[in-house]
Parts: sequence; C-alpha cells; structure tokens
Amino acid sequence: MKHYMRCNVLDIDTLLREIKQEIKPKPEDYEKVKSIIEPVIDNIRKFSSKYSEVSEVSLQGSLAKDTWIRGETDVDIFILFKPETERDILTSLTRKIAHKVFGVKRCKERFAEHPYITIEDFRGFRIDIVPCYKVPAGNLLSPTDRTPHHTRFIKEHFDEQLKDEARLLKKFTKGIDVYGAEIKKEGFSGFLCELLVLAYRSFMNVLERFSSGQLPIIVDLLKYYEDPSILPEVFKSQFVVVDPVDRRRNVAAAVSPTRLSEFIAASQTFLTKPSKLFFYVTPFKPKKPEILFKELERNQRSIVGIMALIPVLPPDILWGELKKALRIIVNRLKLEGFKVVKSSVWSDEREYSIFLIELESRYLSRYVKRRGPPVTSSHSLKFAQLYGPGSAISGPWIENNRWFILAERKWVDSVKFLEYLLSSACIENLGLPADLLSLWKSSQPQIFPSPEVASLAVNENFSRFLDFFVDGRPRWLRISF
Repeated sequence: MKHYMRCNVLDIDTLLREIKQEIKPKPEDYEKVKSIIEPVIDNIRKFSSKYSEVSEVSLQGSLAKDTWIRGETDVDIFILFKPETERDILTSLTRKIAHKVFGVKRCKERFAEHPYITIEDFRGFRIDIVPCYKVPAGNLLSPTDRTPHHTRFIKEHFDEQLKDEARLLKKFTKGIDVYGAEIKKEGFSGFLCELLVLAYRSFMNVLERFSSGQLPIIVDLLKYYEDPSILPEVFKSQFVVVDPVDRRRNVAAAVSPTRLSEFIAASQTFLTKPSKLFFYVTPFKPKKPEILFKELERNQRSIVGIMALIPVLPPDILWGELKKALRIIVNRLKLEGFKVVKSSVWSDEREYSIFLIELESRYLSRYVKRRGPPVTSSHSLKFAQLYGPGSAISGPWIENNRWFILAERKWVDSVKFLEYLLSSACIENLGLPADLLSLWKSSQPQIFPSPEVASLAVNENFSRFLDFFVDGRPRWLRISF
C-alpha cells in the first residue's frame, strides 16, 4: 500500500477554511434565491393545481438540502404525480406547465427515464422541471421517484459541518472535472458526494480513503448487506455506494473507471501538494488554429479528426450515441491493425460533433505476418492449400507448431480507411445508432488528418478541447506541476 505524505496540517486546514468561506452561500445569496425561486415555485403550483393528477410541487436537490455552492446555483423543481398517472400524461402535463410558466422558447427538453424540462437561464439560475411519482421509497415507479426520498435522507442526517464538507467535495470534483453523473461526464453526482461525506465524516477523510488506491471502495450506510464483501460481485463494480432509499441501486454506478482513477490520482496529488487550483476551473486561453497546426506539424503526431453533423436529440441520448459511434470506429481501426493511442468526442450539442483519434502512426507497413492454425488442427491442410502459390506474398511456412504467411494489407492509410468506412458503401454495415446513421448517410462525415485537424479549432470550446487532447494531462495535473 502506498502512503502519500500530507503537507503541513496547519497549512492545509487554513486552505480548506478559506475555501469553505468562499463557497458557502452568504445571507444575501439565500435572500436572492428566496426572492427569485419562491415565486417560480408558487407559479408552478398555481398552474399545477388545475390538474387532478398532480399531488404536489417541491424544491429538491442541493438547494433543498442546503449543500449548494455559492455562485453555482442549479434549481431542481419536482412535480410529483399520483401513481396512477399514465407516463404520457405525466410527460405532457410537465411540458404544458413549464411552457405556461416560462414560455415555450425558454424550455429545453431533456431526457432521463422520462423527459424533463430545462430553462438554461432564468434571472441567473438554471432551472430543471422534473416529473416524478409520489410513492413510498419501496414502491418506486421511475428513477426520479427516489429524489424526494434522497432529499429527505440528507436533511435528516446532515448538520452544518457536514454541509460544509459536502460543499468542499463537490467543489473539488468540479475543479478536477469529474463532477456529473450524466452520460457525457460519467462522474460523481452531488448525491454521491453527500453520501461519501456522510460515510467518512469529512472532505479530508474522503480524500485519505481514496488516495490509498485500495479497491474495492464500499459504502453501505444503513448496512442493508450483512457481508459487504459480496457487493462488488452483486453490483459488478469496484466502487459501490448502496442507495439508502433503494438497496438494489449503486449510487456510484455512473462513475466510469477512468473518472474514479482520476479522482484517486487527484486526491493523492492534492494531499501532497494542496492548492486552491484543485477547486477552481482555471480558464485556459485556447490556442489559435495556426499555433496548433504548427505544433502538430512539428511533433508529427497522427491525430485524426472526424467532423459530423448531429441529429436533434436530448443530450443524454445524443452523448450515448456519440460514444457508441466512437467505440465502433476505434474498434474497426484496431481490427485493421492500426494502433490507437487514445480517442474522445466533442460536440456543441446543437449542430455538429468532432471525433478525435490519435494513432501511433497514420500508416501501416504494406505487408503483415498472419498466423494460421496449428499443424495438428483439422484445418491445417486446408490453410496450406488456400495460401498456395501466388496467394500470399510469402509462405505458408511452419514456425514451431503453426502455419504463417506474409500477406499484403488491404488498408495501409488510416485516413483512406476512415473515408471508406464512413462512405455510403460501408456505413450501413457498421452498427451505428439509427439516428446518426440516417443523418450520416445523407451527409458524410469529413476526415481531417494531422495537422489539418487544427483548422477545426475555430470554435473556442473545441479549441480548448483539442488543446487538452493534444497535451494529454488532466486539467488538475497541468496546474499542479
């Protein structure tokens, strides 16, 4: 087991005290929330009262639990429906009420188990209007039904000190870019941060536990399971936090192995070299396209960009499809023998996406050694006959107990292979999500090899994304060393 030496305790305690003061809402912040959000909730209640299907309207999430961070206020307003309400009626009434209160143009439909409505900017607040059923914790009809029970659980178990510690952990996960359980991020939810603080009693204790690197990490606050050691097998995960209101659910299920590892490494680094920079997103100025072009040209790296249009879809569905498409493309490159270093995808979520794939080399050798069956196999003679005179560049020959040949590759240029792969002649056979396939058949994605991929960096957000992809280091590592 590795031990990470903490810096001077006084220094780190002073640092955390300062950050707590900076991120804890002040009286005027509470007053602002009250003056703006309470009338909104009253308005939603007013229009909801016209429908017998609605049981109540309530504030949920970090605002209701008082674990929100100053200046980062997201508002979750839940409309609780009677359990006998049909799903399509629940959805249509939520949409109707939101449109009535905020206007159609302001409302953006998103998707979880059922659609919910987001108002991106209402007097400085981002508001989600979420439908759920008003049911006991043991009789859930949809995933969002848990939320009111989550809010109640945290309010019953948190004191002022734990609220401050939860704010620290949330701010830390945001600063190191692992916050958010949505498909795009695959990171830590706010509720997960709260449960970790409740389990380990402080922000520092959470970091100490994770920095040990010892897996599995198991939290079962209500001791639903007599033997916690079975939980990694039960939930098929090395990171298990049992939902206190639903013993069959792992609150940490959304956290990908990569995000968990980033959190572990960032915890180790912070404990040895603490800094406020771990808590705040440093605004890196994106490089200009011409600078990125020269950098890629000088380093002779093989980064391929694929720019493709995107369909109009709720973000969670869109990101699920984009990530699936990326996996398919990367796997096809690997099958052809190309060595993939890393890959990622970016999107503006409105018009287009850009896939980035770095290869060890754009080109492969013209010839490749291919392995055949063992000479003891029933297919041995068939292989030898199949690759008789003229069928292979060299061979077949026997090496130890196997046949081998030297064959000519079909594809040696990754860019030409990708152009073929995404062409109308091939794209239907890739197994792409239907929404992407339909669009890409009529508008073929464009391929941009290095260094031309830098020309795509006209969008500031993508320019920053490409800069981080090229650099390779997590944001917190760039600022700490």
